[in-house]
Amino acid sequence: MTTLIAAYRSRTVTMQVYSALVRQGVACSLVSTPREAGVGCGMSVQFGPAHFDVVSQYVGQPTFAGFFRINRINGRRYVTRV
Repeated sequence: MTTLIAAYRSRTVTMQVYSALVRQGVACSLVSTPREAGVGCGMSVQFGPAHFDVVSQYVGQPTFAGFFRINRINGRRYVTRV
């Protein structure tokens, strides 16, 4: 299973982006930023790969830390920067 997260360095901005995406009908959720990412405020917006174009509109935020792909294979989690 593969999901993506958008990490920000501000909890407030993370919640604002999440709210804006929900208003646009994007299936997303607030999640804890994986420790392996090594960035952010501890919260990220998780979404499916199909919504990458919509979510990428929010990279202009000054606190944007990056996109990360999370793959779960045989019970292990692999986090890579996109």
